[in-house]
Amino acid sequence: MNPKKWFTAFVCCTLAALGVGCGGGLATTPAAQRQSGSVFVTGMTVSDGVNPPVSVLNGTQTVDFARLNGLHTLLDINTIPAGTYSQVSVTLANPQIGYLNVPNPQTNPPTRPTISTSNSTTSPPVTLTTSGATINLAQPLVVNANDIIGLKFEFDLRKSIAVDGTGQVTGMATPNLDLKAITPSDSDAYIDDFVSGVVSINASGNTFVVQGPHGHQFTVNVNGETESEGGEMLSDLSVNSIVEISGTLDRLSHAILADSVCIVSQDKFWAGGLITFIEPPNGAATDFDLYVRNVLPANTGFNSGQISTIDLNGNEKYFVYWMHNSFVNPRWSNIILQLPPARSRPTRQHCRPVLQ
Repeated sequence: MNPKKWFTAFVCCTLAALGVGCGGGLATTPAAQRQSGSVFVTGMTVSDGVNPPVSVLNGTQTVDFARLNGLHTLLDINTIPAGTYSQVSVTLANPQIGYLNVPNPQTNPPTRPTISTSNSTTSPPVTLTTSGATINLAQPLVVNANDIIGLKFEFDLRKSIAVDGTGQVTGMATPNLDLKAITPSDSDAYIDDFVSGVVSINASGNTFVVQGPHGHQFTVNVNGETESEGGEMLSDLSVNSIVEISGTLDRLSHAILADSVCIVSQDKFWAGGLITFIEPPNGAATDFDLYVRNVLPANTGFNSGQISTIDLNGNEKYFVYWMHNSFVNPRWSNIILQLPPARSRPTRQHCRPVLQ
């Protein structure tokens, strides 16, 4: 599989940023599996070579490239002047690598894996050899008035993070970046997985507004072709809902035209990540450990980059996103929870327990 991790952005008079990744990793010791590789994107500007550079990013964005396994996710949207831009400059900071520590050989009874994080303060420290890069676009970014266009931002983790002759990460990171212009009709512009909180609902207009993890608000349009999970309707949404959306950006309105909308929480929280341990290993699960990579809202007691234990009481719901079918049979539930920890998350197909 292609080992590159991606971070994609849309720029127009409006800029939408997307992230996408593909499986593949770094060679490390068997007991330490790399499960995250994040970096702060502190700035991104475009230039026409004549006028001062134009910023296309609001504030600092934290992106975990290792999490984005084959998926695109919406990150940001901005307005920039119409023009033809031939150069992009990106600034980065604070690289971090997370490792899953798995006993090898495993103990009896099994020991729960733990997570370790390498950053600028650990030994060895994780250090950027350069804080950014300026890249000349092979095809200029042509931004027309009231149109939408994008930047595909490729971050190659395997080539960016150095390893020694034994496969150990040295801590030195040299960003290997590539960017190109894309349009909303390109396949790379599809939003596979965008989790956000509902801000308002206009049922008569078949629209609702969401706010993403980075604070930007987006209008979402639904129609007769929009699919849902479990027969959910627009009327089921409330300002306490957290939804998962797949779809495209409308070229004229700059809203998201949703292909699929899934309500992942109605009044509590949403946490996404990697199942690292199941108790007991066989039979009906009573709890599992989740390496949390994303959480909404922020102050829930769950923290990104940490492992949390989640108790099960038998009333949970299990389903595969875009399959539109809940698994109520305990056999299916157990199979879903026994997915191997290192399994790549396939595009538009992810297993998720919905806890109530």
